Amino acid sequence: MKALLWVLVIFVQIHEYKSCLEEERIGLLHLKSFLKSIPYTNSNYLLPSWVDNSKSIECCGWERVRCNSTTSHIIELSLENLKQDPYYGEHNYEKVNFGDRWLLNVSMLKPFKELRSLDISFNAIGGWIPYEGFEKLSSLRNLEILNLGYNFFHDNGILQSLGDVTSLKTLNLTRNLLEGYFPAQGWKSLSRLENLEKIDLSHNHLNDDPLQSLVAVKTLKDLNLASNQVTGSFLAKGLENLEILDLSYNCLNHNALQSLAVVKSLKNLNLAGNQLTETFPTRGWESLSRLEKLEILDLSFNYIINGSCLSSLTTIKSLKYLNLAGNNMTFFPVKGMYCMDLSYYFVDFPTISNYSMAPYLEILNDRSETVELRETHYKCLQLFYLTI
Repeated sequence: MKALLWVLVIFVQIHEYKSCLEEERIGLLHLKSFLKSIPYTNSNYLLPSWVDNSKSIECCGWERVRCNSTTSHIIELSLENLKQDPYYGEHNYEKVNFGDRWLLNVSMLKPFKELRSLDISFNAIGGWIPYEGFEKLSSLRNLEILNLGYNFFHDNGILQSLGDVTSLKTLNLTRNLLEGYFPAQGWKSLSRLENLEKIDLSHNHLNDDPLQSLVAVKTLKDLNLASNQVTGSFLAKGLENLEILDLSYNCLNHNALQSLAVVKSLKNLNLAGNQLTETFPTRGWESLSRLEKLEILDLSFNYIINGSCLSSLTTIKSLKYLNLAGNNMTFFPVKGMYCMDLSYYFVDFPTISNYSMAPYLEILNDRSETVELRETHYKCLQLFYLTI
């Protein structure tokens, strides 16, 4: 009898998982109909499982759809790259013809009231139909993840529209041709996202001015600004809860290092590709030592030849990984370091005597480059990983 009950329970759970709500099933069909009306997305391969017939009423089993196994509400829509274009990527997205860009009708998403995650990246979206912007998503009280990356929301008030979606925790706007001249009101709208923890604004054309508004987002933990035109001046205040910051491939100046010191919660900091040099004021480099929670620091592909400017980093007890690849360094104060990546170049370590004097040293990647190890009084007791 118990076995029969278990079979019945499993059957009910499977049935609940596959069967979506009728309102949401119809919503999916309307959404597909809209997408088929767009020349860019229309094709014979567009959502083939989304069909209206008696054999396909269980829409929780449709591709790119995920439902809550208990309530049967749709909680995730993965609608990225609907055209399934294998070439729509990092190097080809900006080559999309202007005439192929299309306008989204955000109201088509309103039936999915329990939606938590929406991905519409890689779709050549150039904006939205008038009065049908992302403010319409404010009714979706559970929407936490929104990926709009690799589209063209560059001059359509996208930020002001998103300011009403206050449930968001993760927002991706990478590669959208965003620029620093955006209306100030748009950037201030981001401060209304009181639950936002992660935002990706990488690979746009942003400078420091509009980013001042981000410091008002007290919940922000992860900020990606890689490959923009940022100098770092916006960091002078706020962001007290930020743990991950990517400023790689920007235009950081010598004042940026001191500004970073105020973000004491940082655990992961990427400053790669910023033309940083040892000639920057000493107090700038020393200020990094005040990041007492820092575990990962990437200084690769800068112009740090004499690493003596980094000696203060040895006081950061929490530091576990330091990437200095691509700096062509001739000197580095190794004592106290835990993990280093010094690949691609000849490196002279005058502070390591030999392998036998460093019993905890493990060579992870033995490359053909030469590494000269000279005698010294120091023993490498915490340097666990050395990539050469």
